[in-house]
Amino acid sequence: MRSFARSMTCVAIALTSGCSNALTTSSVVPPGPAPEFSSPIERAFGGGAIQHIVVIVQENRTVDNLFNGFPGADTVTWGRNENGQAVVLHRTPLAAQYDMSHKHETWLTDYDRGKMDGFSDEGENCYAPSDRCPASAIAPYGYVPRGDVKPYWDMAQQYTFADRMFQSNQGPSFPAHQYIISGTSTIADGSHYRAEENATAPHSPGHQGGCSSAPDATVQTIDDAGKQGPTVFPCFDRNSIMHEMDLRHVTWRYFQQFGGSGQWHAVNAVRNVWDGPTYDGVK
Repeated sequence: MRSFARSMTCVAIALTSGCSNALTTSSVVPPGPAPEFSSPIERAFGGGAIQHIVVIVQENRTVDNLFNGFPGADTVTWGRNENGQAVVLHRTPLAAQYDMSHKHETWLTDYDRGKMDGFSDEGENCYAPSDRCPASAIAPYGYVPRGDVKPYWDMAQQYTFADRMFQSNQGPSFPAHQYIISGTSTIADGSHYRAEENATAPHSPGHQGGCSSAPDATVQTIDDAGKQGPTVFPCFDRNSIMHEMDLRHVTWRYFQQFGGSGQWHAVNAVRNVWDGPTYDGVK
């Protein structure tokens, strides 16, 4: 499906990994014999062809929003609203002081059973005097001027650019960052339930989203059929790329704003990483 532009706040998180001791590790690499390399990617790492991989995440943005008009890319200048009318995308500064809803139910509204015309029904959060925020009916239809994101355009022109890649989950930050490190937000290997929304802690705000969350922290789940499941503590028993790197004695480092739990602190929410030999964050 085509993604229309939505102007939202953003958070950047970096994850790094490497195969040589030149990269600072999060802790001591687990002891053990050198692994045997069987797959092409393992041979590339093991042979030294790849030294470091850096993943930088800019969330809550689409190609149409950040790269509108990028040469050769599949971008648009308008989107449809619930009445089938075409709404022209308007210039929106990167630091615009409003935000659209990130909830899974909002995604369902946007998607509208494949018609992609529900954006005008989204909820809008204005963080400035109301006269500085666009009307809710047009707020989602924005694009960032190229001058505001020139470094992104420079990287897109220099490296590979995927203009038709969409995130796998349909919800906010917490499950999205679980997909970054695991390709899923499932609460356990083999489970039918996945984290659907951001974690909450009613009596301990700011201490939710991971194994070091406050005791009252929970996260809503959703099953394979899209039906809501139980609320669970936001600490998951599943595999991740960090655990796979630990098993292969590949060093890695994950950067986040502060230690401990949080909506964007993906590694804190996977038990075998949080409780593993290379994790040196807040317990």
